[in-house]
Amino acid sequence: MKKAWVHKAKSFEEAERSDAAFWRRAGAAARFEAGWTMVGEFLTMRGNSRAQLRLRRSVQRVRRSRYGNVSINILGLAELIQAKQATGRPQDKLDLAKLRKRRNN
Repeated sequence: MKKAWVHKAKSFEEAERSDAAFWRRAGAAARFEAGWTMVGEFLTMRGNSRAQLRLRRSVQRVRRSRYGNVSINILGLAELIQAKQATGRPQDKLDLAKLRKRRNN
């Protein structure tokens, strides 16, 4: 039997802080899985199936290539910059400066 942790908040703000702390502790994989589960439940409520989901590409230029025996996708420079901006990770921020400089040359 799974154990559940329950916290009774005294205010909405306390509940928000507790919820945010819970999801930070849970980690990225758990947040992704929870989101994916909600997508599946939403589709079920609408009478659809998760099998109907398709990857919608947000990039406009992807080129297929090979790296040794592996087939890979290569993003265009504009799409790579867009992807790096979306993550906000420290290394991506450093990469952005170099990529923008390259784009402007």
